[in-house]
Amino acid sequence: ENTKIPKHALMQAFIEASENFSEVALLQSKLDGPRYSDGELVGIGGAKRVYASKDNVTGRTLVRAYPKPTDFEDDFLREALLHAQLEHPNIIPFYDLGVENETPYFCMKQIQGESLEAYVSTMELAGNAGKHRNELLDIFTKVCDAVSYAHAMGVLHLDIKPSNIQISGYGEVLV
Repeated sequence: ENTKIPKHALMQAFIEASENFSEVALLQSKLDGPRYSDGELVGIGGAKRVYASKDNVTGRTLVRAYPKPTDFEDDFLREALLHAQLEHPNIIPFYDLGVENETPYFCMKQIQGESLEAYVSTMELAGNAGKHRNELLDIFTKVCDAVSYAHAMGVLHLDIKPSNIQISGYGEVLV
């Protein structure tokens, strides 16, 4: 028995299905819900707590920072607004700033890798830090480029240290 579906019937079914499916409707349904879903605590800084997070609209993973106790809210917002003005290959990209449940937050790129502090410690434990002198100088140059750019933009970091410099799995150096 021949159960072959005619080509024109398949084309008509495809056209009808695509007319009923709307990317706009899918996006709208995502926009109606909470924008971000926070996961585990990643770290605590001078004025902020940082969580792994997911952007429920785009599906992108990122980190979301919140101020520590209310005493630090002004410092947190000042940091967020300054960071938002900086676009440089060696500065962690800033994504968003907002308020949720009366608490301000900002979002940044999630870095997969380790701090410069851990990176150097691993080299030292392996006894081969000297062999990687050129690599370490390259990292230092990238940090200097980022700091120089920030200074040119009128921004001072105030807490440059190896634990605040990230080395990604792809070799990115980010302050």
